[in-house]
Amino acid sequence: MTVYNFVVMEDLYKVNSLDNAIQSNAITVSDRNGVKSRLQDNYCVLGNSLNARAVAYLLSSDNNKVIQLEDLSSVDVNFGIINKVEIRSRCGSHPLQQIKLDKEPESFSAGHVGFAIGNSGTVMICESSTNYGAITSLIAPHLIDGQVICLINAPLGAAFEFQHNLRKLDCNTRVVVMELGQLFSGVSLEDNGQTLVIQGVHSRVSVGGLMRNGTRRHFPNISTLVKAIVPASNVIERGLSDVVRFVRPALAFAHLLSEDSFSFDPQSIKPTHTFSNPYSWQLIAGLEKEVQAVAKSFGCVIPDFLRLFIEYPLYGEGHDVSPQNLKEAFCSHGTGLALGSENSLEVSARVLEADIAETLTLFDSLASLSRTPVPVTKSIIDLASVMLGKSLANSGRNLETLGLVGFDLSEIVELINA
Repeated sequence: MTVYNFVVMEDLYKVNSLDNAIQSNAITVSDRNGVKSRLQDNYCVLGNSLNARAVAYLLSSDNNKVIQLEDLSSVDVNFGIINKVEIRSRCGSHPLQQIKLDKEPESFSAGHVGFAIGNSGTVMICESSTNYGAITSLIAPHLIDGQVICLINAPLGAAFEFQHNLRKLDCNTRVVVMELGQLFSGVSLEDNGQTLVIQGVHSRVSVGGLMRNGTRRHFPNISTLVKAIVPASNVIERGLSDVVRFVRPALAFAHLLSEDSFSFDPQSIKPTHTFSNPYSWQLIAGLEKEVQAVAKSFGCVIPDFLRLFIEYPLYGEGHDVSPQNLKEAFCSHGTGLALGSENSLEVSARVLEADIAETLTLFDSLASLSRTPVPVTKSIIDLASVMLGKSLANSGRNLETLGLVGFDLSEIVELINA
């Protein structure tokens, strides 16, 4: 049986009985002083990772009322008593900001998902798209008209997929589904699990939604997390602008073919080797041309990969970063962009498989629909399938995953620009 843990950040909620709260379907929640808050000011963060915990603490640090919902049966980190949160630069070891916590958040161990979802105006989903099906089944019965669903670090087409999963469950609740790009470069625990370190908080984050005007009305819901919101014209444009999800699998693929392509100093998260194999970057240049071609076929305009690096992951880091080419941009970002601090074939294989399943197979499907040739993408998928011994083309996301089977190109273009 799945058991969920409700982590009430900074003891901002005081509820005498979870059962009574759910039965009354309360639209307000009292804090420790008995002051009631509006539903739209409350947040629920759903996820089993350090990333989810980081999002919850960032929200609560601005005096928001936050409930984090974790699946204890699959949580990937054994959280200790976190009493301090440090925000650091992308490659720095000294904190730019410290958030001291007065006490460990109060926890309720119960199967009362309805309390967490039903008392939140905004639900932050910090999970891989491979878990969207399970998540929609979990929260659909408890959603309320007007709620905002934010998909954090969302891959290409995430909003379509999430909404399609809700429809399959005959969920008629009117919610706004928004996609957000990557919020930070990495999260880790230090000091025996007592310090949560958030590295490289992004100053700019791309945001997109299925309904353009409806999405913009809800930007205040995410303003605590994002310094500068960059609205995309549509969700296809936002997904194709996620440069990390295209560069990362290409470099992981190159790493599996040539183990010495990567070399990192284990004492530093900055690379000591500048990825000198020029053929790896030729591969990425070919992939960039294909992304630009597919974007054009869907009526989208996106910058080149170098500009995307400068405008998003590298923007506002507090030091001068002026890369002249994509290789310099990647090295300036640090290893958190791609394979983590571990330099191993196993990590590359895991990253490659995940990025192909989440992004490249769907990108290939969009290219086929628009009759745009993408030989580099197909080669990466096919050769990676042979190398990993798996049929990645058949197991990844596609138009069916998004509920877009039967739509032609013009219909999808009209749909994304509604």
